Amino acid sequence: MLSLMRCWKGLLLLFAVVGVCGGVFWAYWQIDNHRVRESYRRAGQIIQALEQHRVVEGKYPKRLADLCPKYAKRIEEPTAGNGKWVYSVSDDGSYFDLGFKGSDTYPSRFYDSKSKEWWIDTK
Repeated sequence: MLSLMRCWKGLLLLFAVVGVCGGVFWAYWQIDNHRVRESYRRAGQIIQALEQHRVVEGKYPKRLADLCPKYAKRIEEPTAGNGKWVYSVSDDGSYFDLGFKGSDTYPSRFYDSKSKEWWIDTK
């Protein structure tokens, strides 16, 4: 009977530890997920400003800073990844990529102006 009680106590302790670890993981994942969603929102504002620039100027700007103040009041950095935008534009200014580097918990994500889609770099 005593060994059965020890077994139950051990199982209860194991379930408690797994539950706490699962809760911590869930909370951490939710925070990361929120950061990614917020970064997408901020990217949407930048993409809109980039498209306005292309319509007026005939091409995309060489730097994101060139959008301010005419097309965007400011460029908000992403809340996900390393907190810096990665922006590249073709030599003729006809297309661009915009994204942010990932972290240990999620991959890098980039928007392609040719396809008008986001893609995930799992490298």
